[in-house]
Amino acid sequence: MMKLKKAKPLYQQVRDVLVQQIGTMKPGENRLPSEEDLTKQLGVSRSTVREAMHDLILEGVVSKRHGKGNFAHPAVLKVPYRIDYDSDFRALLEDPEKTLSIKSGPYILTTASEKMVKRMPSAEGEEVYRWDWEYYLDDELFVIATEEIPKKYFLREPESSKEFSVKDFAAHYCNKDLAYFISWINASERPNIAERFGVDSNIIQDWEEVYHDIDDHAICYCEVYFNPDCMEVSILTSL
Repeated sequence: MMKLKKAKPLYQQVRDVLVQQIGTMKPGENRLPSEEDLTKQLGVSRSTVREAMHDLILEGVVSKRHGKGNFAHPAVLKVPYRIDYDSDFRALLEDPEKTLSIKSGPYILTTASEKMVKRMPSAEGEEVYRWDWEYYLDDELFVIATEEIPKKYFLREPESSKEFSVKDFAAHYCNKDLAYFISWINASERPNIAERFGVDSNIIQDWEEVYHDIDDHAICYCEVYFNPDCMEVSILTSL
C-alpha cells in the first residue's frame, strides 16, 4: 500500500499520483481502478479519492460513465495553453524552465472604443481607463491584453500595482466582485500588434472578453492578443 505524506491536502496528493499514473496510460488501457481499490492502494478515505476525482473530471482528464467506471485521458495532459481550464494568463503561461514577467502600460483616460461598445452597449459615450498588460516568458512577448473599464466604477486612480488579473484589479480599484466573463474568439489583420510581437504574419488571433460582477453588471472589456509564433490557445470540451 502506498503511503501519502501530509505536506499538502491529501486530495491534491491523490490527484498528483493519479496524474502520474494517467500519463503512462495508452488508448484502450485507460480505465482507472475503482474508488474502493484506490482507497486501499493509497491509504486514504473514499471521500478524499472522490474529491481528487472530481477535480480531474472538471479538468477533462477523467470521464465518468455510469455502470462502467472512470476513464483517464492521457492525451489531455499534453494539451498546452488550455484557455477553458484557466483564464489567468499567469497560470496559463507557467513554465518551470522560463521566467514569467508582466509589464503594465500607462492608464489612459479616453472614450470607450467601438469594439467595447459593441460588446458592452452600456459603455457607449462613457469615459474609460484603457491600458495594456504584456506577458513575457524570458524576453519573448507571448500575450498582450488591452483592458477598458468605465471611469465611474473606479474608487481610486489606477496606478502601477501587482494586480495582473482582471478579477483582482476590479476588486482592488473598483470594489467589484467579478463573477464570470463571456468571450469571443477572432482572427484578423493587426499589423500594429504583429509589429509589437515581432512576427511576419499580420493575421493575429485575439480573444474578446466582457466581465460581469456578482450583480450582473458589465464591468470590463478586454481584448487579448496571442503571439502566433509562441502559442496556440486550446479549448477542451467534454462530452
